[in-house]
Order: sequence, then structure tokens, then C-alpha cells
Amino acid sequence: MSTPAIELQARPQARPALAPELLRRFGRLRPEAFALTWLVYVAFYLVRKNFDGAKPGLLAAGYAKAEVATMDGAFLAAYALGQFVAGPIGDWLGAKRVILVGLSVSVGANLAFGFLEPVPLLATALAVNGVAQACGFPLCCKVIAAWFPASMRGRASAWFLTSYTLGDIAAKALAGSMINGAGWRFAFLVPAGIVVGFIALFALRLRQSPREVGLPDVSEIENEPEPLAQPGLAPRFGGQLVRLLRMPATWVVCGAYFLLKMARYTFMGWSNVYLFEQLRYAPGDATLATIPITVGGLVGTLAAGYASDRLFGGRRAPVVVFCIFGLAIVTPFYAGLGSGEPTRAMLLHLLIGLFAYGADAIMSAAMAMDLAGSEGAASAAGLLNGIGSVGATLSPVLGAWVSMTFGWTWAWYVLSGLLLVSAALMATRWRRAGADG
Repeated sequence: MSTPAIELQARPQARPALAPELLRRFGRLRPEAFALTWLVYVAFYLVRKNFDGAKPGLLAAGYAKAEVATMDGAFLAAYALGQFVAGPIGDWLGAKRVILVGLSVSVGANLAFGFLEPVPLLATALAVNGVAQACGFPLCCKVIAAWFPASMRGRASAWFLTSYTLGDIAAKALAGSMINGAGWRFAFLVPAGIVVGFIALFALRLRQSPREVGLPDVSEIENEPEPLAQPGLAPRFGGQLVRLLRMPATWVVCGAYFLLKMARYTFMGWSNVYLFEQLRYAPGDATLATIPITVGGLVGTLAAGYASDRLFGGRRAPVVVFCIFGLAIVTPFYAGLGSGEPTRAMLLHLLIGLFAYGADAIMSAAMAMDLAGSEGAASAAGLLNGIGSVGATLSPVLGAWVSMTFGWTWAWYVLSGLLLVSAALMATRWRRAGADG
């Protein structure tokens, strides 16, 4: 976990007025801030993705599939709506405070879920957890933006986003082992207990910005002005969000990300169903066959971050367009996949993960930071991911309704068409960086 933080350090291009001791202190504290922010999001996932891991246990305990779906829907809706509010609150009150409150409420919701019985109360607990979880990603983006200048944010956000892939694996592995050993309730009680320890660590050690520890802003240390900085203006609730909503670039990126996240969640949530129904895979084999999507996603996330920083000088759109267009091209080939082609299936899953996660990583984190700068990073990430989450909630339309009504081939063709629209939107920003235009 410390390796990415060390990798992300850049040789400071400091102004002569800065004392060497300040630079040494900054060089020591930035890797720590990055590592703790990475761990923050893993902690959020331990008390979020455990529900996905616990679904078989809930079904085995007698809850109907429709009841589990109701609980899931309550979480997703609350999570999407919560991000629109959590980001502006974080820009107003500070990232660390909101992160600690969000994690604490999430722990409480998990403890409640572990003791409750009726479906309405369980759905309510998950809805509360959804709002609390919305305090995670946007505020982590704000911390990353405070410690890394614009020229490094592609790489920094790419390494940071490995947390949700590895956090997902950890949460589901822990939930599965708890279900097998002690029952589904412990899939919520044990992670909650673990995260209490993390909260204490974050309260003591997490530094939300260099300014918090008496250092100059990262723009001054790296001699790289923050393009959207507004010195002298006191933070106010919703101020950054209002500014974002007035920018044409915001709406272009949000529209493209809405379509991309719908596509990513369709692949994440329904590709194993496609393999099971259409290609006659065994249920377990269908799920195992989609693991390369996650593997490709790890590679794509890191490759996209480095490419946007080093090959395109901080311009994110070219990398995003390449990834989304690549995903749009691969998708029709997925529709033509045969049941006796495991090697081809593995290759397609790797490419799907590479392109889908690569584009998602840039848009959800680095591009959000570029749109608003360090002062408004939480509002931008909350707005982008809130709109993207609305798209994610519509993924069952493609995965279920279209496939049942017109067949899986048409479902993948429709998805490919939507991805081409997303790529076309982002192509309008090919030569632009940050909030320009």
C-alpha cells in the first residue's frame, strides 16, 4: 500500500523562498496522506460491499429475491442522491470531518442491519448506509487534489482507485467467510467492528491538506499554480457546486459519464447472467469467467492515469475517448461470443475491463479534480458520480428488460451505440484541459 504513495512522489520544483525543511516535511507527509486516503476508501468498501457478498446468505435465510432487490435499490438510490449533497458539504466543512462522520454512520447502519429482521427496517438501514457511503469517494478526491498538483492527478487518482477494486475483493471475501462460519449477520457485525479501529486511526493521522499541518498549498510547493484557485474567498455551502453548474464543460462530462457508468455496471452486474443464459455456462463458471474484467480494470486504471499525465500533458479527453470508443468496438464482438470459446471470452473480458475502468477512473476522479480544482474537488466528484450512479441504477434496463424483450444480441448492440454517443461527447473536449470551454 505504501509503494504507490512512494511512486507518486515527484521531485519538487519549489520556489527558492521555501525552506528545505518544509520540502522535506512535505515529502514525508504526502505519501502518508495518500496511503491513509487509500485505506479510507478500503474501509468504506468493507461496510458497503459486504451486502453484495451477503446476498446468498440472506436468500438462504429465507428472504425472497424481490426483498433483497428492494434493499439493494434503497441503498443505490440513497447513494446516488447523497453524493449531490456530500460533495458540497465537504468543500464547505472540510474533507476529514465529513469522512469521519460518514464512516461512523456507516458502521452504525451495519450494526443495525446485523440485528434487525423486518425487510422495511433492513431497507432503511441500507438507505442510511447509502447516504453515509456518499461521504467517501468525493471527499477522498478532495484530499488527493489537495496533496497533488494538476500535472500529477492522473497518476495519483489511478493509484488511489485501486482501492475500490481491492476493497471489493476484501469485503466480499470477509463477508463470505463470515457467512460460512457464523451466519449472514456477522457479515455486517464483524466489518463494522474492524472499521471502528480504522476510524480511530484516521482521526489521529489523516491530514486533509498541507495547510492543515502548517505547510503551503501544493501549488506553491510544486510551483504549479492551481488554475481555478480563488484566494481570499471563504468556503460557503454550495458555492463550488453553483460554479460547476454554470460551466458547459460540466454538462458534457456528466452526460458522457452517465452513459459510461451505465455500461460499466451492465458488464459488472449482467455479463455473468449473459454467459449463464445465452452460452449455457454453469452458474459458478459464469461468475468465475468474468474475473478477468476486474484484472483488466486494474491495468486500465493505472495505464489511463499515466497516459493522461505523461503522454497528453494533463489532457484527459484523448485517453477517455480512446477507452470508450474501444469499449464500443469490443461490445458487438462480445455479442457474438460462442459457448466453446473460453480463450476468446477471457480476452474480451480483459479488454472490457481495460477500457471500461480506464475511462471511468479518469472521469470520476482526475477529470473531476480538473473541473473544480482542489477547492471544489469534492463538489465536482459528488456531482459527476451522483449523475453516474443514476446511470448505474438504469443498467438493469439493458441487462434485464432489453435482453428479455429483444434478446442479448440487441442488448449489447444498444449498449455499443450508447457508448459511441459518450465517446462523441468527450471528443468535443479533445484539445481542452480542466474547465476550459
